[in-house]
Amino acid sequence: MRCITAILTTALMIVSCWILPLSVSAADANTGVLRLQIDGAIGPATADYVEQGLHVAANQHAELVLIQMDTPGGLSSAMRDIIKTILASPVPVVTYVAPSGSRAASAGTYILYASHIAAMAPATNLGAATPVQLMGDKSPTPAVPKTAEDQKVLNDAIAYIRGLASQRGRNADWAEQAVRNAASLTADQALKQHVIDIIASDTPDLLAKLDGRKVATVSGQVTLHTANLTVTDYTPGFRIKFLTVLTDPTVAYILLLIGIYGLVFEGYNPGGVLPGVAGGIALLLAPRSGAETRRMIESRARRAGERVRNAATDVADNVTSQVNEVRDRVTERVGAARRAVRRGQDQVLDAVDAGRYAASEARSDLERRIAENKAARREANSL
Repeated sequence: MRCITAILTTALMIVSCWILPLSVSAADANTGVLRLQIDGAIGPATADYVEQGLHVAANQHAELVLIQMDTPGGLSSAMRDIIKTILASPVPVVTYVAPSGSRAASAGTYILYASHIAAMAPATNLGAATPVQLMGDKSPTPAVPKTAEDQKVLNDAIAYIRGLASQRGRNADWAEQAVRNAASLTADQALKQHVIDIIASDTPDLLAKLDGRKVATVSGQVTLHTANLTVTDYTPGFRIKFLTVLTDPTVAYILLLIGIYGLVFEGYNPGGVLPGVAGGIALLLAPRSGAETRRMIESRARRAGERVRNAATDVADNVTSQVNEVRDRVTERVGAARRAVRRGQDQVLDAVDAGRYAASEARSDLERRIAENKAARREANSL
């Protein structure tokens, strides 16, 4: 027992050292432009990275924060955290979809709309911002949602991006189409439809086009002086890189499985130590990294339960309909049989009545003939 406790304590100390904030790669003091890179899916680690970068830029009184982005989208919660940070930033934020061939899909479109200035390189695209489920059905929420949950998620996303568009003076109608119908635009089309502000071939071209522009921040209106400014890259530290891997939904799910099976194996084989320790560490890591995954699993379970209930209701309705149809047919046939029996009874009664009438007529005729014979016989005797 002491051995297990010592191993667990040592493992937890190691994990804590990995997870605790590490020294970040801060930019040099008096930075002109601080550039952040978002390359890949957006998750909690990305949100931490952007928040740290904007905090450093504010402390160093940077002229501008440049977020260079190439993303297929990401988690809604992380995207909203990034947008909150951008909206509260006293330093102007320019989101630049680059280099050529990059995209700002899904969550990237929301971030582009939230930025003070939205820029794209040639041959890039944005859009396809319809909310989708992380696990299970990969198709986007339809324009006409199938469930109340789909309707709420879709309407919330539409209202959110329209609010961002209104605040930045961008095309709100197209933003709604990007969410409702997964619409997408190229850089040229986005500029024509007032979705973005600038098309620039590279960073120097972008800075040259930004020079003299006025933007509104939480600190008031700011005039940008970006000509000949030095661009300094803000690179993530080990902590952010580690969390980027750790908070990947697939990794989080694997950690949950390792934790569960490790503890189960330890329960079946007491004294193994390693399975229990590995399972415990995996479960300690999973709650931080797997929150979004678990929420998606719960959402998927609710949707599956709803589909099962709907299927059961449909089956019950079908069975009830068939039972009612059979009952109606049986009732109709029983009624027909009863009517046939009544007709038969009426025919029998008519036949009996006819027989009685014929018998009565025959008896009357017989009595008449007998009376005639008696009368003829008396007349013959009298002669």
